[in-house]
Amino acid sequence: MECKTSKQEIGDPIFDWLAARVSGEKKLESSYVKGIWNISLTYQPLPGERLFRYEVILAQTDLGQGASYASSTPSGDLSALVGKRFGTLEETEALDYPIRVALLDSIYASFPLRNPDYETLLTGISSDKALSRAQMIYLETSRLLNIRKSKNALKKEIPTILNIGYVSKFRNVMKDQFPHDFLATDLYEGIVGKKVDGITIEDGNSKNEEFMKKSDVAIITGMTIATGTLSPLLEMARKYNTSVIVFAETGYNLAPYYLNFGADAVICEEFPYYIFNGFSNIKVYRN
Repeated sequence: MECKTSKQEIGDPIFDWLAARVSGEKKLESSYVKGIWNISLTYQPLPGERLFRYEVILAQTDLGQGASYASSTPSGDLSALVGKRFGTLEETEALDYPIRVALLDSIYASFPLRNPDYETLLTGISSDKALSRAQMIYLETSRLLNIRKSKNALKKEIPTILNIGYVSKFRNVMKDQFPHDFLATDLYEGIVGKKVDGITIEDGNSKNEEFMKKSDVAIITGMTIATGTLSPLLEMARKYNTSVIVFAETGYNLAPYYLNFGADAVICEEFPYYIFNGFSNIKVYRN
């Protein structure tokens, strides 16, 4: 997936709202950066599956820890940020956008939040956790489809599911559970236009709106906050009466607030993610 990174190139009204709230709470001016890490990720869940190549920006302030995916190595010397205090969020505008997301995410770790509707701790090897996580996505998708069906709100007799930021495991878990059509988009050139798991992965830049209009439920990656596309996607979903699940590794402390902007459910996965063996904590919040 390609990702622009500077403030001048991208931005998101939801990020701006979250940042303004930080300023209002006077959180930022009293915090400092304890540590910041850039983790290069090269990961293939199973033989033959998509090879993921991303960077993970992990930021730790005295208020908490946050993270963001990025599609390229961040510019500048990250060590220069350690020990730094930012009087306002505007002072971070020169930083790559995923770094800003990770920093804001770390601050939101200190904000009180309602108890999740569901929480679980996944354990074991990454492939087992990948399956468990996909099953959670399936259960949330099924729940939202049942709500729509009870309200006679399905767009056609056989429901349509859209996955923006394609994850093979989601498709594989769902495909034999109930009759449905499955659409998928991505921005990663390595899979766009190719047939994967029996479906063609389309370019999100040109197909997201067309597919959103057809879909009953859209499953959206949390990386969209770091690419500046989350707000347009949620607005699109409202326009076409599409239910939305956001599964957020990027901005996992920010994600519960997406419910304020039209998401029907958010699934927040704290770092370390399912791709690492060991423990992964996942929380589900519902509107």
